[in-house]
Amino acid sequence: MLVVEFAAAFVIILVLGYIVPAGRYYYCYHVRRGPENDGLRIQSRRPRPGQVWEEIRLSLGSIVIIAGVAMLLVEMYRAGWTSLYWPLTAYPLWYFPLSVFLCAVVHDTFFYWSHRFMHWRPVFPYFHLGHDHFVTPTP
Repeated sequence: MLVVEFAAAFVIILVLGYIVPAGRYYYCYHVRRGPENDGLRIQSRRPRPGQVWEEIRLSLGSIVIIAGVAMLLVEMYRAGWTSLYWPLTAYPLWYFPLSVFLCAVVHDTFFYWSHRFMHWRPVFPYFHLGHDHFVTPTP
């Protein structure tokens, strides 16, 4: 059952968090490229051969990690180590926007410090070099 749930989380994250936004970007700026889009490019350099496939491989690895964290949270919920605040009417009306704001602050803080950690010289080659290796942005 856990494998099926992990696969479902992986597919949801893959489709909604990667394929849809990256596909839209790719379509708008590479397939339907016209003179109006050339002015939007950050740089004139094109991706090197094989870069897009290498980035896709790294992204799939990241999605595996994200799906694993999602499953960890699901298992924590099942074990009673955390809770979901549902229904929304169970708490005062002001609690929902406050919790969304606090979650965004906690997430951004975590992202900032984990990114700083990944740039620390002893761990950089193992955790982040693949990401910073690419100079030309692609979806």
